[in-house]
Amino acid sequence: MPDETSRPYVLKLRNELHRYAQDLLRENEKLRAVTASLESDRRQLELELLQARDAAELRDDSRRNVEILEKEMLRMAAELATARDERDRYNCELTTLRDNLSSIESENRKYVELYQEIEQHSSNLANLYVSSYQLHSTVAREEVLGRILEIVINLIGSEEVGIF
Repeated sequence: MPDETSRPYVLKLRNELHRYAQDLLRENEKLRAVTASLESDRRQLELELLQARDAAELRDDSRRNVEILEKEMLRMAAELATARDERDRYNCELTTLRDNLSSIESENRKYVELYQEIEQHSSNLANLYVSSYQLHSTVAREEVLGRILEIVINLIGSEEVGIF
């Protein structure tokens, strides 16, 4: 058994050990709280990492979509330029065709006038031929005068005639 002189030292040592154990327990509780906080932070960081990966995937998808849209826009711009060139060419061709049509219509009017004039001359010649034929078909004075009267009525349009 320990002697009485060593007893206060043992008590003192025991009290210090007890305080040290209490300090260790408090420190252990602090470490547990820090560990729990770190674990919560780790879960939060994992969640943020998943969200960042999802955002990165969306950004990559968006970038791919933008690239596709840019290519489509370039293709459509080229088609638009081609369509504009074709439209301009057609407009030039339309202007040329309109000019040609105007020229042809003018020429057609000239030919119609010429045709009417020729038809009038032809009609006059036919009438003169018929009149000439009728006059030369007989030599009798009364028949010649009757035919002259008929010619004047048909060609000149007068029903009254005076022949000397």
